[in-house]
Amino acid sequence: MESRKIIIEHIEKIKLYTTEVISFIVFYGTHRCGYIAIPKDSKLSELEYYESSTLIAHGGITFEDTKYRGLELDKEYKIIGYDCAHFGDKFDLHAHKDIFGKEQQETIEIYSRINRISEGSERKKTFCIEENNNILAQLYILDSIGNYSI
Repeated sequence: MESRKIIIEHIEKIKLYTTEVISFIVFYGTHRCGYIAIPKDSKLSELEYYESSTLIAHGGITFEDTKYRGLELDKEYKIIGYDCAHFGDKFDLHAHKDIFGKEQQETIEIYSRINRISEGSERKKTFCIEENNNILAQLYILDSIGNYSI
């Protein structure tokens, strides 16, 4: 069985209106996920995000936890995220080949077949950065108006 690599491709601290959050993108070798880490001492962390309509994200917010494996944080955060492994999301085979090379040729062939029948588009790192920025813009509005009871 193939080992599963987790690559943090992009990470940055972003200042909202009053709250500093961390935005990061993770590539799992098959698909990407985007995450925002909100400090636990922020009012924004009190909102429920998981499978709710508080924020609009690709496929919805499908992850909410206080930890993310492989990421060391300096304080406590509520981490929310979305994934790009929905029906219609194509796998980024070029990134997969760049990271794994030929060691996972069988996996690449399987994902190539899936991509051929999918009507969607590849979810590249740039897509996830844009999607994270969309979420950050929504969080900025919530943070700036102080409306934490949506």
